[in-house]
Amino acid sequence: MVQRKDRRAISGSLTSFILIAASVVISLVVIGFGFGSLTYTSTPTVKQDGGMTIVNEGEGYYLTGVVTSSGNVAIDSVSVNGYMESINVKINQGENNLDIPLPSGFNPQQGQHYNVILGLSDGTNLNAYAYYG
Repeated sequence: MVQRKDRRAISGSLTSFILIAASVVISLVVIGFGFGSLTYTSTPTVKQDGGMTIVNEGEGYYLTGVVTSSGNVAIDSVSVNGYMESINVKINQGENNLDIPLPSGFNPQQGQHYNVILGLSDGTNLNAYAYYG
């Protein structure tokens, strides 16, 4: 009988220890996400910063504007109005001034807004809203 009581006491203590340890780990994870020291994604976040414009630079149309990135990534494709081209434009962490060639065949209409899809090397897309004036 004495042996059974000892086993139950150890089993109860072990269960309590596991529950407390799990609670501490969960609390640390919640606090880490709350203060931003932990993130749930390893890919950089790229955002349009202000207005983008489409300009005609003689040999073709270009998308110009500023994007902000949380890390280094590259733009590997550009798509607008059914036209798409592969490109390779590096984006660094922080603010980046873009001057991206738009696909050949794309002829914007004066005074119109366009959704230009920039394909990023991490597999995500940035929808850049641009004006051709």
